[in-house]
Amino acid sequence: MITQNPPKRNKRPWPLLFGLLAISIALFSYLNQNTDLERQELKIKILEKKLEQLVEIKPDTSTQFYSQENGKGLLWYAKVNDRLLFYNTEGKHPITGEDLLLVSEDVIASYNNKEEIVEEKPIVNKSSDNVKGKVIKKKKKKVVKKKKARESIWNTHLINERNRDEVSLFTFNESDKIDTLLTNRFKEEFEKKGYFITPEIIFSDVMTPEISTNLQRKNIDHFKGNLVKYTDYICIAKATYSYSQNIYRDDFLDCKMNVEYYIYSSETGEVLLSEKDKVIGSDQNKEKSRQRAIEKFVL
Repeated sequence: MITQNPPKRNKRPWPLLFGLLAISIALFSYLNQNTDLERQELKIKILEKKLEQLVEIKPDTSTQFYSQENGKGLLWYAKVNDRLLFYNTEGKHPITGEDLLLVSEDVIASYNNKEEIVEEKPIVNKSSDNVKGKVIKKKKKKVVKKKKARESIWNTHLINERNRDEVSLFTFNESDKIDTLLTNRFKEEFEKKGYFITPEIIFSDVMTPEISTNLQRKNIDHFKGNLVKYTDYICIAKATYSYSQNIYRDDFLDCKMNVEYYIYSSETGEVLLSEKDKVIGSDQNKEKSRQRAIEKFVL
């Protein structure tokens, strides 16, 4: 008896197809990821090259803002601390990180008004249709005003009233100059705690290194009894500022303010309070980040 074996069924190739598909997807993702990285690296290289080529331009009588051929702007600008800064090419401002903008007529007019530089109306040569313009600096006579010399370094209009405790503030920066912004902050904080803060007993415009040093050293004998005549206590504050890039935002700077302050008696020089503090403020430039740091300071 002859028997026949049943025909063999062909195995379906699905596993092989799925395997090939998975390999293809993985390869495509890998290549696409590499392409994205290459694009990012290319962008960084382009930005670095533009930054190297970026040169600040200080306009004068020979500066050409527009092309004589097509009238298009030739310079780019940024506004920093209410000042217009001009550059030779497009890109980002090296400090603020903001995009530079192409100059316009309004921008040039605004700059001319502030800097006393005016641009003559373009003269059109009808035969050649060329437009020419000049930038002319106004000649302005300088008027020097003589400051009236003070008769005394002391604010003699003040009187130390005995029925209240009075505090005089002296805040200095790294250069031993009066730090007005920090002075105002200290005044706000003292007044919150009920202290009476006197107006300046020594005029800030006559503050000398000698006066500053003796105030900070609590050398009351140097002032020959005048301190106690105008105030009960002296508060001395000394601040230093340092700046670094913000780790979270590329367009922000951090300002670290280290401040040391102490209060002593104007009569004996005895120190009644001594403190140190550190505050950090962040913003788009040094001046604003410094303001933010001072605003965070509390007694």
